[in-house]
Amino acid sequence: MQTIKAKSNGHHTIDAETAVLNIDRNLPPHSADAEQATLGGILINPDAYYDVAEFLQPEHFYIGKNRTIFKAIGAMKREGVAIDPVTLMEVLKGRGFTDTLYIGELMTAVPTSIDTEQYGRIVHSLYMRRRLMQAASDVHALARDESKGIDAIIGSVENAIHSATEGATRTRIETIKTGMNKLIDATQERMENGGEMIGLPTGFIDLDRMLQGMKPQDVITLAGRPGMGKSIMERCIALHVAKQGKRVLSFNLEMGNESVWQRTIAIETGLGLQAIRNGRLQEHEMPLFMEAAGRLSELNMRVDDTSSIPIAQLMAKARRIYAEHGIDLITIDYMQLITTNGRYQNRVQEVGEISRAIKRLAKDLNVPILNLAQLSRSCESRADKRPLLSDLRESGDIEQDSDIVMFIYRDEYYNPDDTPQPNVAEIHIAKHRNGPTGEIDLFFNGKATKLSNLDRQQINL
Repeated sequence: MQTIKAKSNGHHTIDAETAVLNIDRNLPPHSADAEQATLGGILINPDAYYDVAEFLQPEHFYIGKNRTIFKAIGAMKREGVAIDPVTLMEVLKGRGFTDTLYIGELMTAVPTSIDTEQYGRIVHSLYMRRRLMQAASDVHALARDESKGIDAIIGSVENAIHSATEGATRTRIETIKTGMNKLIDATQERMENGGEMIGLPTGFIDLDRMLQGMKPQDVITLAGRPGMGKSIMERCIALHVAKQGKRVLSFNLEMGNESVWQRTIAIETGLGLQAIRNGRLQEHEMPLFMEAAGRLSELNMRVDDTSSIPIAQLMAKARRIYAEHGIDLITIDYMQLITTNGRYQNRVQEVGEISRAIKRLAKDLNVPILNLAQLSRSCESRADKRPLLSDLRESGDIEQDSDIVMFIYRDEYYNPDDTPQPNVAEIHIAKHRNGPTGEIDLFFNGKATKLSNLDRQQINL
């Protein structure tokens, strides 16, 4: 138990547990003493505000007038106004607060400002308890909602708990000294590795040269029309990453788990996908199939084939797998099949919310997310049907939230008899937040539904 030296003049000490126990049991957890001590410490030494401002917000105070006072102090600090009882009272009067005596009480709440941060931590801790109690109430209501399936309820419950505890102890503020030390270590490590990739390799040599791998927190959107090979590319990348000893979680909303594994073994062996699906493998192909199946079964890959999964449930499942097993890469095939529980004026707004949630997930888990997206038919109305970023914009904020946007295009799909690029998939990197854009070609094996490197391709960055 953390005990804080508190008030002089015979007043009792305050700690996180007694702050809960010494209140009305009929009220949510809070401590008037801790709230007053925090504000009193700031009035004694206004610079103590900065000791608590990083983690404490006005809404964390349970007592309304304390919220008003802390908010006013923050405004005065931002505007450079000197803080003392007189100036504070003037600002508060403009907000309808006239209790001059209460400001005087705050000045005598603590003898010094030394423990202001610790008092603020108690205020924040009790706020988190109230959040958890509300989450528990929400969970109770969700469990009684018979209109929802159990999977949807579990996803909502996990997100309710995550929302209640998010940001409890984490801070994203970093000093330049810490940042520079990290940068030195990372740069030295890359130099020792001969300038190798920063992120996870895709397995496609030319693509990795341009992207420098799939980096943590990046959302890599791979978009295209149906039939171009988005899902094939996703499987190739996921398999390559898993074979490097990494942990891959895939959400496949379009096909079932069996189909995903069939594609995976077809990519690994080069055997025909249709022969695998129909059970028409030749006798001499079975040893190759069995050996590959046994080897692949040792990889750390997981697939969730829940169709029309709500974004809240997808995020909850990812966080649970991350906590229990760890994740190095997440793939989603494909994002427009994800749903939400909200009501939006149009689908564009809904897809935009899904896109922002995917970006939050990448940052929260510090992993790259390969996010597949379906393009509209607009590109097919042009003579040159190669996708453009403008084809993506009508799908909401996908371009804005993505660190990398790639399009996949196969001319052979539209011109099977006279294409100048047979068996070729063009990959157009249209957006790259931290690197070059450009184009590469990959070999497309329709029989095995596999993409591989083209040796003739050269890129000068």
